[in-house]
Amino acid sequence: MGLTAKTSRAVPVNSLAKVYEARVEDYTRAAEQTDDQVFRRMLLTLALQFTVAAQEEGAKSKQAQTR
Repeated sequence: MGLTAKTSRAVPVNSLAKVYEARVEDYTRAAEQTDDQVFRRMLLTLALQFTVAAQEEGAKSKQAQTR
């Protein structure tokens, strides 16, 4: 093997939908822990936006797999 040998290591790759779902959990958890109503509402709005984005990304992934 020389310097050009390639490694075939499997690297786990999270789908974008999974990343978005993790953000939903983070924002929801933070919203539960804050006493500031305005900040809580902002965090819950972000969680909702990431929920929608995760659903849309999941739908894209399914369409790509069926092609």
